[in-house]
Amino acid sequence: MAWNPDILAPLGPRGARIAYDVEVATQEGRDGDAVRLLMDAGDALAHAQKGKRALEVFDHAYDIVVENPEARRLAGDIAWRVAQVHDVARRSLDAASWYERAERHFAADGARVDQVVALQAAARCRAPREGAGVALRLLGEAIAVARELDDPGLLAGAMEQAAEASASLTLAEEAAAQYREAKGLYARAGDTAGLVRATIGQAECELDLGDHLKAVETLAPVEEALETSLDDETTGRGLGLVARFYLHAGEHEAASEQFAAAIEKLTDAGSEVRRAELMLAFGRFLLDKEPPGELLPLLLAGLKIFERLGDKQRIAPAAYTLAKAYLEASELVLADEAIEKALAICQELGDVEGLDVCTRLGVRVAIRMSQGKLALERLKIAARVRGQLGDYAGELRYLFQALEATFHHPDLDSMSMADEFIEALRRTGPWPLEQDEMPIVAERFVKADRPGHAQEAMTIQAAADLEAGNHEAAARSFARAAEFAVQSDSPDDAASLYDQAIAIAEEEGLPELDDWRLNRERYGAG
Repeated sequence: MAWNPDILAPLGPRGARIAYDVEVATQEGRDGDAVRLLMDAGDALAHAQKGKRALEVFDHAYDIVVENPEARRLAGDIAWRVAQVHDVARRSLDAASWYERAERHFAADGARVDQVVALQAAARCRAPREGAGVALRLLGEAIAVARELDDPGLLAGAMEQAAEASASLTLAEEAAAQYREAKGLYARAGDTAGLVRATIGQAECELDLGDHLKAVETLAPVEEALETSLDDETTGRGLGLVARFYLHAGEHEAASEQFAAAIEKLTDAGSEVRRAELMLAFGRFLLDKEPPGELLPLLLAGLKIFERLGDKQRIAPAAYTLAKAYLEASELVLADEAIEKALAICQELGDVEGLDVCTRLGVRVAIRMSQGKLALERLKIAARVRGQLGDYAGELRYLFQALEATFHHPDLDSMSMADEFIEALRRTGPWPLEQDEMPIVAERFVKADRPGHAQEAMTIQAAADLEAGNHEAAARSFARAAEFAVQSDSPDDAASLYDQAIAIAEEEGLPELDDWRLNRERYGAG
């Protein structure tokens, strides 16, 4: 795009002077001076809240530096400014892209501190929209560079941010360890405020892990600092943690007082995320102890904050908690809407663990709503998710539940479900199921007009019984498989299976031996 000096018009006479000086510097080949003038102009426009014009100025400056090796060292500073304009306008992904571009320039120029700060900024912008996992990757790079610099304050900031990302992924143990390291680094750097923040974070994680006493001990050394001149956000966060301590101790009146004080401080600080997190922490704890209807306004308010901020990483767990509360309150339609919201975001973010948890609740909601097809679809999703997590036993059990569901709801397709289950059974074997469940599965296959699947299922069970040294059970499984082979009009298979059952029965002296010999003669091939 051609440079248009009129972009600087909002700056008045100063803008006209800068435009003239830029033109002169460009004509004289002083590109570095031209770029610095444009950066000053862009800063002034951004300060005047003329973000679109500021971006055009910075874009022109950036075009100059990428084409001029002598001015290229300014590329990182320009990219940083572009990112900040997008950041202020809440265009978080555009901001993240420019922060990452700035980081690459800083790395090339050897500006390692700026490189770390740019990575932290990119992580902060990407986390709400793309998930904390993406943020952790960027923060891992920042931490690696900061370690090389041996700058405790710089490293502490990156480590604290990584701890917050881990905590949002419910990786409480990892987060606690990161907060502990950040505490030591802040102590080395003499940063009292940072030390208090990291201590609060560590105690929050310990409380989430169920160690109430350890969390209290962790917070104790800095508790007095909460009453001093800390910033409102840190004070509010600390008071919220104390409120949770009272809650765990059963002192609800004291908890409510501290909760109200914490909310007030967090509101004054404009810390909407911390405020919503506290609301949800309270709601989750009380959900099993108080009538769910009383908690719904609190949980809904927390979710609305995250939705307004577009923080998808936090929307999903908040929607899950709200769905659970609605289910307990028998508000089934609202529960279904909330869990659908959580499921959609987990799928979008690729959060397999979250998808697993939400799907299980979604199945419960669908069953309560008597929505057979919906329950079946969610059971199949749950099975796929367990398979992706490497939990093939869980996958098979979910498919078993799905297969069972098809026989309680005549409108569901039991045939395709039977095909899907047998595929999983071939991969996994029968060990995730109880010994008495495989005959039930086989009968379900017959009802689904899949006697061949029933035969295969019992043959798989027989092989597993033999491998486990349970010969009597193996013989009976082979005989049952033979019966299903007869039903599927497979006399050769029936003969082979009866022969295996008979051979074991002869060795073990089983009472069914004569019956199986008779059936072998009657139904097996010659």
